[in-house]
Amino acid sequence: MTDRVTWLSEEIYKKCLRFFPEMHRRKYGALMAQFFHDRLREVRAQNYPLGLVSLWMHTLTDVAINSVREQIYEWRQNRMETKSKFEFLVRYHVAELVCGGLAVTISFLSFRYGMAALMITTALSTVIATIVATLLDKRWRRMA
Repeated sequence: MTDRVTWLSEEIYKKCLRFFPEMHRRKYGALMAQFFHDRLREVRAQNYPLGLVSLWMHTLTDVAINSVREQIYEWRQNRMETKSKFEFLVRYHVAELVCGGLAVTISFLSFRYGMAALMITTALSTVIATIVATLLDKRWRRMA
């Protein structure tokens, strides 16, 4: 792996960090970038031909799942500050449980097709579940 590939990988990863909320990036961005840099150095030292591809598959899956999770967490924190905590918790957690159950079911069904299918469907179902939970919350706000 050349220095140019290493530099380009680190630059792309820095761009991927933009999917995380700003507060999360300020708190953990430097640590996340350092961890990626260390993993990239390990892959480079192993001189394994598909190591970079494997690293990026794991990295993109991690970014897809955890950036959505952190966005939801930040959104929930903001909503809890602006609304009745009890009402918010009941309504959001019902939507969260339904959508989370759907995401887990889809992920387990895809597991028999291999690890790549599991990672892809987990990421996609998490995004879809987030959208559905948000839409349900908007609907409940109109009804209230």
